[in-house]
Amino acid sequence: MRTYAITGAALLALTLLSYGVSRLDLGGAEMPVAMAIATVKVGLVAVYFMHLRHAPAGERLFALSGLVMYVVLFGIAATDVFLRRTTGFLPQ
Repeated sequence: MRTYAITGAALLALTLLSYGVSRLDLGGAEMPVAMAIATVKVGLVAVYFMHLRHAPAGERLFALSGLVMYVVLFGIAATDVFLRRTTGFLPQ
């Protein structure tokens, strides 16, 4: 029960941090910072609340495939944003 309380408190702290960072003007670093915080939160949920820490290898493999899809989709979104900014197609 202690582990769940600590993990829950960490998730709450990261949520508050995410909100606090959203109020700052970070320029081009807004998206990477927000995604880094979200990635840490996803990792905590997966390891502790989904019990992947003690899961069989097959379940870990399925979770890893989800992580791979996350990276691919994030890469596509980041490429889109980068290309729009560098080619002048970003609406003002």
